[in-house]
Amino acid sequence: MMLKTLKVPQTPGAVTQANKKLTKLSFKQRMTQEERIAVREAAKTNAAVYDFQDLLESATYVDLSRQDTIDGVNQLEQAGLLAAGRADEILTTPVHPAEEYRG
Repeated sequence: MMLKTLKVPQTPGAVTQANKKLTKLSFKQRMTQEERIAVREAAKTNAAVYDFQDLLESATYVDLSRQDTIDGVNQLEQAGLLAAGRADEILTTPVHPAEEYRG
């Protein structure tokens, strides 16, 4: 007995659920301009914020499933640099093909 495989058509521009890798620019663009400015300003006096920002700059891409990424974004929210609920929004919004790291 042969099982028939159903192919699900891919819609151009469809959201990729499984991929959690973003370009660094796409990750930054998940924050508002005000949030990005607040993070950069806080990095001048807050060692933890500076360290997270430095790690992001050193990375080739941002992996939303990495624990250090999750912890870092949550720290930004806890420090008041992101509004309540924004860390979850930044981390769990599905990665759109235009945001994907394809290195």
